[in-house]
Amino acid sequence: MAELTLFATPKPFRDSFARIQTNAIRSWAALGAGVEVILIGDDEGVAAAAATFGVRHVPEVARSPKNVPLLDDLWRIGQSEASSPTCLFANADIVFTDDLGPAIEAIGRTIDGPYLVVGQRWDLELDADLDTSKEDWGAVLRRRARECGRLNSPLWVDWFAFPRGQYPDLPPFIIGRPGYDHWLVWHTLTRGIPVIDATHVVTAVHQHHDYSHGGNHQSVWFGDDAQTNRALLGDRAQMRHIGHATHRLHGDLTLAEARGAKYILSGAHRRLAPILERTMRVRHHLGMDAEHLQAAAMKFRRS
Repeated sequence: MAELTLFATPKPFRDSFARIQTNAIRSWAALGAGVEVILIGDDEGVAAAAATFGVRHVPEVARSPKNVPLLDDLWRIGQSEASSPTCLFANADIVFTDDLGPAIEAIGRTIDGPYLVVGQRWDLELDADLDTSKEDWGAVLRRRARECGRLNSPLWVDWFAFPRGQYPDLPPFIIGRPGYDHWLVWHTLTRGIPVIDATHVVTAVHQHHDYSHGGNHQSVWFGDDAQTNRALLGDRAQMRHIGHATHRLHGDLTLAEARGAKYILSGAHRRLAPILERTMRVRHHLGMDAEHLQAAAMKFRRS
């Protein structure tokens, strides 16, 4: 039996997204028999990708009027179809390496009960097919991410690991649009469930891409689907992110209370939430979104 079920809902395999998503799925399949992979949805190329890499495929999933999968049905399918005790949802552009399995396994041994694992992503330009044929491919990619990539802000959550069945009922947020990731962290914290930051153990590589899948950047952030998510979210009082984690996973795979600048600054970000909400459109237009503001604050704190 698999120890971890990784499920995702790829976009249509067109243009650069064909290579990006193929790289991601190839990396998941290379994690070995201990990781079960399920691709959910019937968009162009998904069935073919599942067949190519020998992973499971579930074609049916509820969608928004714009034909984008809904969080509640997606996670219902992922949890009900999983054959392992632990589930992981990831965006279909995220490449994982062999540091994932030991991290999730260590957390499962340490915590007897519910938990949520999240982590920051490494932004990296991968302009060629990922080669997983060599035994050290994971180590090579991790080194490249740290030498050539950029560790993104804790504001954005691209993957979530949790015990199967932990999220039976979720709102119908629209995947890939703002808000659902922050709500999930908030929802977990309000239930008293530990949120674990595994950033410095799990290397999650995010491949650079454009916003053509959603029309353009404005459509993804301010279109109908984005407004639906904001209506479900209510306000920023229900928004938390990686910086609000209760625990941190260290390199020796031990857990400790989350402490440090990242977590301190997250409290300030929460207090600024009403201002950030009202100025969102202007900040995006000027390139001053919350991610850049927090990165600048952390740089100032280190100086």
